[in-house]
Amino acid sequence: MNATMHGDGLFSVAEENMDPYEYWKNGYLYFDDQPLEAIAKAQSRWYRVQFVFENPALEKKRLRFFCLRSEDLSRALELLNHFSGIEAKQQADGVHIK
Repeated sequence: MNATMHGDGLFSVAEENMDPYEYWKNGYLYFDDQPLEAIAKAQSRWYRVQFVFENPALEKKRLRFFCLRSEDLSRALELLNHFSGIEAKQQADGVHIK
């Protein structure tokens, strides 16, 4: 639960979505309705590889994506390609997304 005090002195209480925390705790990279740009940035840090968007409009495409953190980059890209309808391919200078 998450409680918030508003400027008028009233409180609101809402259920907190624990999915991201639970997934991380259980060894997953997890993104729910996140822009592809944010997913690429997180994977860039995790796998230490640069992501290059060949189509800048794809940066804003929102996705639900998750994979085990123990998966190697090629498997993570395979999953991303399968579930997102994009093409992410590892090349010598990084991962190209189109």
